[in-house]
Amino acid sequence: MKKNFLFILVFLIMGMAWGQSPVVKTAVVVGQTAKGINNFNKSIEQSLNKLKNQSSYVAASKVPIIATPTSTSTPTPLSVRLSSNLPKVPTFTLAPQPLLPCLKDRHYDFDKIVMLNRFLSYVRIESQAVEVDEPDSFPLTDGQKHIAQFIHDELKEICKGTKIEIKMSPDYYIYAKVPSNVKNKIPSVMFMAHMDIAPARDGKGEGINPQIHPNYDGKDITLGNGLVLSPNNPEGYHLKDLKGKTIITTDGTTLLGADCKTGCAILVTLIEQMVNDKKFKHGDVYFCFGQNEEIGKIQDRFDLNYFDKIPDILFDVDGGDYGEFSKSNFTAEMCSYYFKGNQVHPSHAKEYKFADARTAMAYFIGQIPPEMHPTNSEGLQGYIQCYMMDIQLPDANNSHDARIGFRIRYFDKADGEFFHSELDKAYKKTKEAFPFVEITIESDNRFYDNIAYTMHPKSIEVIEKAAEKTDGIQMVGTDLRAGTTSALMVAKGLPGGHCIYSGQQAEHSVYEWCCLEEMMDIVRLTKNIVIEVSKLDK
Repeated sequence: MKKNFLFILVFLIMGMAWGQSPVVKTAVVVGQTAKGINNFNKSIEQSLNKLKNQSSYVAASKVPIIATPTSTSTPTPLSVRLSSNLPKVPTFTLAPQPLLPCLKDRHYDFDKIVMLNRFLSYVRIESQAVEVDEPDSFPLTDGQKHIAQFIHDELKEICKGTKIEIKMSPDYYIYAKVPSNVKNKIPSVMFMAHMDIAPARDGKGEGINPQIHPNYDGKDITLGNGLVLSPNNPEGYHLKDLKGKTIITTDGTTLLGADCKTGCAILVTLIEQMVNDKKFKHGDVYFCFGQNEEIGKIQDRFDLNYFDKIPDILFDVDGGDYGEFSKSNFTAEMCSYYFKGNQVHPSHAKEYKFADARTAMAYFIGQIPPEMHPTNSEGLQGYIQCYMMDIQLPDANNSHDARIGFRIRYFDKADGEFFHSELDKAYKKTKEAFPFVEITIESDNRFYDNIAYTMHPKSIEVIEKAAEKTDGIQMVGTDLRAGTTSALMVAKGLPGGHCIYSGQQAEHSVYEWCCLEEMMDIVRLTKNIVIEVSKLDK
């Protein structure tokens, strides 16, 4: 009886060791025939020989083969496994050496192995952001510090012997500058990503166990824990476009961390390619890997002093919608009103000038036209929302008896001015209706700003031209009814920047996933962006 066997080939690929050069470690590859195994081995040897002189790799001189028959005719998803004898640093295990799946009987792309290993190494470092009540605090977990140190050391190794500057701040931000290698003056570029992942309210961030699905068949993916990722559901709608690709998912119990460790892996790979491609001409290119984006604080500890100038064009590699980039976004402001009353029996209210703080607060809210509520807003329309009410028991020692907070969102500056005028009207009417209530205003600074106000006039054209030259990807500009990292950075003196797709999908959930090949596409896109910028005049 004729038997069909699959074989598992174990060969050495790149892994990371703390404070050392990356070392080639173990991966799993599946082939169908002995001939396929031999062809595959030759392609791996060719790839390793091609890369063996690059400073960022310590490649094996020979690829050992171990062929093992399996009982199935199709590759099954492989869980990434941790080595049992990894070295230790205080409080955490070093980045894992994962077992990688194969691409069945085809010419193997060594760059994909490097990217996959890099991404998996990042997601296995537990860097979940922690939410706190103190507005001025900046919490950092051991995991957040760990991933920053890991990426910092990785970049130091990649850039050894070059003029590239790699720095890490006391707040565990990583700053890098790849200096211009051309004589003419051209605009500078900055790319950003964040190393923290979504907080616990969105899902568990510990014990992340990525599942690799090579040569995706276009069908439902069973995650585990009774969950299914389906191309027929919103979380997996983009899967229908990815048949034959390599999909990376959760096991159904945790977040994946693709938001934004896809962006981190993409930008580290971009730097690596800039180092290794001696023919690549470019101007100054800056990079920042930040912290606490997921709790809205990444701008708080960004320090422009780590750069020698303000970059001209900014890109935030943290988008979750395939083929899209932000061309504008909401400007976000907050405004709070405090109401202070007194304690008077209602039967003597007029006589003793009763200051009813609670009723005054309710009256104030009622003055905002319902047409301005978020439920009546879409597209480029903004809104005012009362998102917070705080009522305290009457006490002479209270600084206030009632408080309300408003969110103000708009694209057009004229709309913002109009919304503020409506709040001013509500304030004046309330003061007139309740003259004995003391009302104070606390206007917070803008939380984030519309990038369209300050972005480079040629930046959209740069993205569109770069996308045209990147096979497999199209980019369409969108108006985001939200904010982005680059929008937050406007408040720190940076120009408005675009958020571009990073490959992350279904972020902030246990359905989170990404596609390896799309991450490789974005590396090519970012490289083409740098090339297109180099064609502009300063």
